[in-house]
Amino acid sequence: MNTTGKILSLLLLVVSVFSAQELKNGYNRNNLDELRKQIDDIVEDSNLQHAFWGIEIRSLENDEVVYKKNSEKSFVPASTIKLFTTSAALLLLGPTFQYSTEFYSSGKPDNTSIKNLIIKASGDPTFVVSKNESMLLQHPLQSIADSLKKFNVSHIGGNIISDNRIFDNQMYGRGWEQDVLSNWYAPPISSLSLNGNLTHVSVRPTENNFPAYIEVSPYFSGLSLINKVTTLACSGKHENWLKIRKDDSHIFTIYGAIGESETVLKEKLPVADPVKYFMENLNKQIVDSGIEVAGYTTDVTLEKDNFSYENIEYLFSIESDDLQVIVKEINKNSNNLYAEVLLKTLGVELYGSGTSETGIKAVHDVLKNMGININNIQIIDGSGLSRHNLVTPRQVLKLLVYMYKSGEFEHFYNSLPIAGLDGTLSGRMKNSNAENNVRAKPGFLEGVRTLSGYIKTADDEPMAFSIMLNNYHVSSNLANYMFDLICSRLANFKRNIN
Repeated sequence: MNTTGKILSLLLLVVSVFSAQELKNGYNRNNLDELRKQIDDIVEDSNLQHAFWGIEIRSLENDEVVYKKNSEKSFVPASTIKLFTTSAALLLLGPTFQYSTEFYSSGKPDNTSIKNLIIKASGDPTFVVSKNESMLLQHPLQSIADSLKKFNVSHIGGNIISDNRIFDNQMYGRGWEQDVLSNWYAPPISSLSLNGNLTHVSVRPTENNFPAYIEVSPYFSGLSLINKVTTLACSGKHENWLKIRKDDSHIFTIYGAIGESETVLKEKLPVADPVKYFMENLNKQIVDSGIEVAGYTTDVTLEKDNFSYENIEYLFSIESDDLQVIVKEINKNSNNLYAEVLLKTLGVELYGSGTSETGIKAVHDVLKNMGININNIQIIDGSGLSRHNLVTPRQVLKLLVYMYKSGEFEHFYNSLPIAGLDGTLSGRMKNSNAENNVRAKPGFLEGVRTLSGYIKTADDEPMAFSIMLNNYHVSSNLANYMFDLICSRLANFKRNIN
């Protein structure tokens, strides 16, 4: 570690020691002028003198601006964009909206046999191979096989065909940088999704100086791995590490080291062909359930000469959970795939076209009702992964105030992470008056930190806030601490001191 890094680490340690006690015990509960001075002191910290702050805090009781700084300047918002996507979806589609994936057979079922099984995709992002407790909602592929069995289907004499034309073929958000596409948080977008369009890679040790053993689950033929992970003898403390490089759309090289005594190291990789991934694993699930499949998996664009909805028979549908649950997954766990799928769904439902552009048009319709000038905002994707998004703290405040007064506030509010308890705020603001108080959406990109949501003061006064920090060069932990300290000040604030 260089000298600057050591100084910064020491500073963060000192800050953390004082902050833990300060957040636990609170701060002097002074009047509004003192509160503003306290926040000024935080944002003017010398460690962030080259960074750019944007803040607006507003009382939801009397609409008073409690604090503002650069509130009408544009910032890269990161995941704050999810607030625009999810609020628009709740207002336009309603909290009980569901995705419906439809299943058909070509021709009427003949006793226990059908010719082809056709899957008409809806965009539902919640299908999984098997349930994972880390996600709020999911539908195992087994539910499809079980539904086929209810129709006494034991034989598919032809193919399993996907119709995924509801969305366009743009699998990545506009402005997503090339170097993030190998990461688990940037999976491709598709109308048929499985396991979040991710597969899990498990790395296990073998013998000293031999390549480690790598296993992919669920298996996918469209993924190729080059193994550069070495097993090392455990003489003293050994640091295990993995690094992944994307060589092509479906080829990854995994570098690293793992000690002989280690059990397993795990990583998640995005799959380049989500529809093929879904269909391959569905075919396996159907066969494993005892249903024979004579043909192969394909899609309607390849079968167009032999395919028409006029000659097929509807079998059943699988419905997703309500939108309010999907929105909760997006905001609490900052699920980028779900956010991008939801944006295209808005395009389908409002304009009959499953593109990000039509989805953004639908979001713009909502923003106009919120009093936000769409000519002064730049929304590029649905998740905030693009650095080309530009919004102001004032625009976010208008959204938060509008939602507070809307009939969908309860669903919107309940979707936000709770400080110190769950989601992407589970580890922050603990042992302070902001814990179990702040409901807010954090955002993070390199050099970008944001936090926008709601808080109640010591007087139980509800406030909305949006805090944005761009172009910082300190550690993210220190940046987070500054945000949390502002929230602590607000949570401890009293209008009048008796």
